[in-house]
Amino acid sequence: MSKFVFTLVSLLSFSTFVQAQDGPRLMETLGIRIGDTPEQIEKILAPQGYKTGNRSEHVLGPDFRGHVAYIMYAKAATGFENAGEITVGFGPQSGTAVAIARRENFYRNVSASELKKALTEKYGLPNSDTAGNMRWMSYKPGVNPKSISLESCKVRDSMQVNYGLDVRPFKDCKQSLYVGLSGSPNNGLEYRKIEVGMIDFNAYSTEWTAVNAMVAKKNAEALEKNKTAPLPRL
Repeated sequence: MSKFVFTLVSLLSFSTFVQAQDGPRLMETLGIRIGDTPEQIEKILAPQGYKTGNRSEHVLGPDFRGHVAYIMYAKAATGFENAGEITVGFGPQSGTAVAIARRENFYRNVSASELKKALTEKYGLPNSDTAGNMRWMSYKPGVNPKSISLESCKVRDSMQVNYGLDVRPFKDCKQSLYVGLSGSPNNGLEYRKIEVGMIDFNAYSTEWTAVNAMVAKKNAEALEKNKTAPLPRL
């Protein structure tokens, strides 16, 4: 799947880990949410200057053309308006958003303390706050976060929404949201860029587990059918 790669600059070396509530309060950015349809997202982003770019369908073989896999949106900078890029990944069964990746250039210095205050008010207390990087994560019921690798439940720090078809690494993860602030001209006091990434691992894993089972069943049926067909002349 296509992806944008966006390097985040870490300007401070210290880390602060805090006790958060069970994941982010909401999975939303710029008004678009996890669970939205492509039509809902288009209706919200178009008035903000975003135009639809590349899109791809879930193609799991010749007999399995499905919903749209991802759509990319872009907003060009005009005058003092910000430039932005958004990629949304959609579930192969529901056709609704399961992952959102966004980056934006403010083209001006924005107070780091005010940004982080607003982000905390919006998403709740983060699990971790490291320099310009903030993370919110939640886990499946009954899972002890200390017993699993936090890496598996992290949103990737790049503009991509493809987490692969293998859902096993995410079996303990529920939801994850990441905000990266960068482009600071004064050692982290202000920032000029933001990256936001979020994924509903619960929906992602549920849909792909079902789809993988469906594809495996279809393939097994095809194998059995081919066994009963006459062999070619040898």
